[in-house]
Amino acid sequence: MSTKKKKRTTPKKILIKEGTMYDAARLGDRSAIGKFLDHGVNINGMIDITSKKGTGQETMATPLYISLANDQEAAARLLLSRGADPNIPDSALGTPLMLAAGKGQLSLLRRLIEAKANVNAQDSDGWTALHLAAGGGDADCSEILLRAGADTTIKNKDGETAPGAPPLPALPRSALPAVAQPLSHAPTRR
Repeated sequence: MSTKKKKRTTPKKILIKEGTMYDAARLGDRSAIGKFLDHGVNINGMIDITSKKGTGQETMATPLYISLANDQEAAARLLLSRGADPNIPDSALGTPLMLAAGKGQLSLLRRLIEAKANVNAQDSDGWTALHLAAGGGDADCSEILLRAGADTTIKNKDGETAPGAPPLPALPRSALPAVAQPLSHAPTRR
């Protein structure tokens, strides 16, 4: 019999500090995001993304918002599949749906709607995702939002409705799977 003692190993701990979940979402590191979530990090926790702290203009955002802002589609999809709330706005600009609409991220726009994002949510200036899509001339994003029930009569603080939004009838969410199919005439994104 061997008298050697077995070396006791302790499970590795993941150091969770300010910025780590932010970095994982920003960089699209799905493995790290999964580990953080498995170890109890709040999937909807707000992270300070201010570049100059102490200015009185701190900006807070969720990992979902951060991943969308950095074009990390796979990370955003992972966060949504793990239960990220698509209706939590960042502290300055708006909801993840507004961000996707403004950036013309068609597939993420569809996924956010499937995750029950509020298509008529307004930011602090009264803008909706439809204002952003239509204002940017993105007919495909506008159509998806309209078919998901976006209201063309919502006015922002300046009294403006979504510019150039075509008058399509609002469809119930039950019609969404047909809308969520890729559009054959979708423009190429840069």
